[in-house]
Amino acid sequence: MLSFQTFGRALREGGYDFTSYLLSSEAFWSGNNPYLTGSPYPYIYPLFLTVVLIPFTFLPAVLADSLFLLLNIILLFYSFITVVKYYVKEKLLPVENLALPFLALTIFLLEVIQNNLLNGQINIIVLFLTILFLVFYLKEKPIESSIFLSMAIAIKLTPLIFLFFLIKRKEYKIVSLTILFSFLFIFGLPYLIQGSNTVEFYQYYFNKVKDLSFAENLKPKTKIFTLNDFISFLIPVLKETILFKILCAAAVIVILFIMDKGKSFNGPRKEILIFSIYSAGILLITPMSETHHIIVILSALSIITYNIFFKFQVFTITGIILLSLFIISFLSAALLNGTLYFISFVLLITLIFSIYKVNYDN
Repeated sequence: MLSFQTFGRALREGGYDFTSYLLSSEAFWSGNNPYLTGSPYPYIYPLFLTVVLIPFTFLPAVLADSLFLLLNIILLFYSFITVVKYYVKEKLLPVENLALPFLALTIFLLEVIQNNLLNGQINIIVLFLTILFLVFYLKEKPIESSIFLSMAIAIKLTPLIFLFFLIKRKEYKIVSLTILFSFLFIFGLPYLIQGSNTVEFYQYYFNKVKDLSFAENLKPKTKIFTLNDFISFLIPVLKETILFKILCAAAVIVILFIMDKGKSFNGPRKEILIFSIYSAGILLITPMSETHHIIVILSALSIITYNIFFKFQVFTITGIILLSLFIISFLSAALLNGTLYFISFVLLITLIFSIYKVNYDN
């Protein structure tokens, strides 16, 4: 049923977001401006994705859409399995035993997952890349770790938040490599294909972003995700200026930085928990958050779901209260048009931190 719904959107006039990605990729390969395709779903990312998707543009549309859908489903499951694997610190897990927890998590996030798949979003792939970044970081492979984080940043800039994760651990080599590879992916790789046109395309892109010209193509903001959304909701007269948004984003990052105690662990479990806090923190600072972006809390929910099924004792009385409030606020947010999402994300971050603080902080 999901496949039919996805293809229905993909084959309609104007297609869906993945259609826009392919149109921009075709335009870029042809030397045309990928930000001027006339798509109802404007391409608003760096050029790296247009390069990566070039092979897909030579495939029949149905095949390209099928491969993209299948890839997202596989990576969604792989992301869950990988997080749980490193959290429980076991080399081999009985994957069949995780089927029920994964099903429960899928049902809980059904609206978010459907939104990603039906609209051809790239978020699950970005999530997968950030998890690979963590995996190779835990394996002490700085080059591979920085490459995967750089790829995530080159697709969507929001994974930049993990630079603070690295800075806290004084992993300056990985930070430097990530910045270098990000520049190569965002600018160097496209420049190899289109040369000086790349500069022209980016000039147009940055001017449009600066002038907020893309905003007219976006749906009006109806959900409260970020700190500045929440403050503006409480104090309507407070204008959402660029400075105000920057200050709110900085405040969130400072709080996450304080919660993070750095590399003081024996094994990956604590790092998975802190990584999940940073991942969820993305939602509190992203300026144009929509329902499909909520997928970034998958790592945090994977840990919580595993504990509910197998290690419920990990939750203290405070943890149980936080868990209950999170579930209520998250489900209520979906029913109340998203006005409680901010509160649910804060509760989720607090819940993960409580697990970290009470159970694993020596």
